[in-house]
Amino acid sequence: MYIKVRADGSTVFPYSLSDFRAESPRTSYPADVPEELLNGSGVFAVDVSSIPEFDQLTQELTWTVVQSSSTRWTKQWVAKNLSAGEAGRRVRSYREHLLSETDWTALSDVSMSEEMRSYRQALRDIPDQEGFPHSVVWPVTP
Repeated sequence: MYIKVRADGSTVFPYSLSDFRAESPRTSYPADVPEELLNGSGVFAVDVSSIPEFDQLTQELTWTVVQSSSTRWTKQWVAKNLSAGEAGRRVRSYREHLLSETDWTALSDVSMSEEMRSYRQALRDIPDQEGFPHSVVWPVTP
């Protein structure tokens, strides 16, 4: 994975060796283009940082490419909190999914256990938790 830095300072990312070769179709390059040749043409290798842990219900994962040295760049992943409205919608949707998985326990011909009753009530009470929606304590399924 590469980035191309143009003379005006703008960048092209992602950029590939195929892109590099296509820009000079009458030039023959070795199979393994030397890094010095690439760097001299404004093309630099990009390292990829590891993906951080994040909460898929309340955060989104984005990335940015930053220069880490004169000849290296890094694609950095960043977990960013969603707005309270969007996070709330996602948390409620997941809560509804969990409730629907236990709906069968509320049928008239099934005796619901006290543990299940407490679990389902705890799910319904999630929007009332302090810190909702970004800090939710999920009940444990009985």
